[in-house]
Amino acid sequence: MLQRTVRRQNVQIGKRRWRPIAIALLPILGIALLYLLLPDPGPRIRDLPIMDTELYPIVGSLRAPGLNAPLAPGAGNSGSDGRAAQLGRKLFHSSDLTPSGDMSCASCHASPTPLTAASPNLPELINLRFAHWFGSGGDTDSIGAASLAALENPTHMASSRLFIVTQILGPWRRDYEAVFGNLPSELIGSDALPSAGLPAPPLLQWEVNVAAAGLASMGDSHLLDNIISKAIGEHLAPALELSRRAFDQAPPPPGWVAAYEKMSPSQVAAVNQVYANVGVAIGSYLRGLVAFDSAFDRFADRWRENIAAAAALGDGFTNRELIGLKLFVGPGQCINCHSGPTLTDQQFHNIGLSQLGETIMGGRAVGSVRVLTNPFNCIGPFGQKLRREASDCAHITTLNTEDIRNLGAFKTPSLRNLAHRQRFMHDQRFTTLETTLAYYNELTDRVAIGQRDPALRPLGFTSEELEALEAFLNSLSSPVRDLNEKSRH
Repeated sequence: MLQRTVRRQNVQIGKRRWRPIAIALLPILGIALLYLLLPDPGPRIRDLPIMDTELYPIVGSLRAPGLNAPLAPGAGNSGSDGRAAQLGRKLFHSSDLTPSGDMSCASCHASPTPLTAASPNLPELINLRFAHWFGSGGDTDSIGAASLAALENPTHMASSRLFIVTQILGPWRRDYEAVFGNLPSELIGSDALPSAGLPAPPLLQWEVNVAAAGLASMGDSHLLDNIISKAIGEHLAPALELSRRAFDQAPPPPGWVAAYEKMSPSQVAAVNQVYANVGVAIGSYLRGLVAFDSAFDRFADRWRENIAAAAALGDGFTNRELIGLKLFVGPGQCINCHSGPTLTDQQFHNIGLSQLGETIMGGRAVGSVRVLTNPFNCIGPFGQKLRREASDCAHITTLNTEDIRNLGAFKTPSLRNLAHRQRFMHDQRFTTLETTLAYYNELTDRVAIGQRDPALRPLGFTSEELEALEAFLNSLSSPVRDLNEKSRH
């Protein structure tokens, strides 16, 4: 009897000893069971089976051309081209071209050297010599024409054609004539030109089918209701109201158009000739600004001398950047649009951003109409001179303004020199590269207008993969080099 009692007590004591241990082990056992039941989350960075033999030619296609060799037709400035570039540089940095006298082109765009930006919200004007269209919607087709449009744009330089020409007739006359010869006789010894003036802006609108497609694809129901209500109130077709908003632009100051129209036809032609040469000069300068000495470019150069990509790592391009590059060309398929040395296909795509504010961002559907009505486009009397190369202008003569795929499509931006940017996308909605990549990772926005490019798919990257991709993109930044410097002496 005594032995049974002792045994029973020992069992009870044992149970009391194991009870806290069992209680402590229960959460651990629960987590282990949950881990076994849940699906495998997979690696933080997926396996990227991209062989060096496959990656090498891609890296070569993204590497910039040698800066000691011609970069493009007409590359390198010498003779009159070099003098035009020198004049363009002075004009670009001068505040003489605006009536206020407190703004220059360089005030808002990055300074070439060193790599600093007066306004990080705007892209640097680099590698433009490789571009075919200018502006997010392709409103112009040459660097020179884009410069002239910016000078007269009320939301940019807010200057006027007559003001700039009167400046050329005055303080800039010697510099101008040293490059382009004597000023037109129609402007010398004649009645004084008005101090400000420009031609009336053309009344632009979409074709009915484009505007109708825009209404049907409008992603913001409140904005759509507002457009329809206003159209009904003013007895307009809703498509016409949409078109009017898409081409909306602040009117010029009172009297500017009237002053321009008072000139004789010969004076108008002479003014346009001088104004076009201003675009030639600024365009010649901007053609010389390039940025192709990034950590990625140095990696590409080292790889040419090594057998494997891993042996070329270093100097700002480590294994993390290499993983980002593989994600860029592999599962991300970013290279489909961001290709070539400037990492842009020069085309227009609707990436499906939602509406931001009440402005109708028509993109290429607006730009294609604007470029055709621009008097300084390729088929205009000064087009060939502004482009700095001979062209059959097929890009203009075959342009289809009724292509509804242009609705909400914007030019693929270059990925060069992103590291110093503080605003991203055509409407500058994102303030970091991280948030920009987060958008592409999910693509959950409701498209503002038009249809999202069907080739665009959510990246679906992990946070570690996004960090690697961002590291690669940051490796594409480099100091800006001015190729015009060699022609100054």
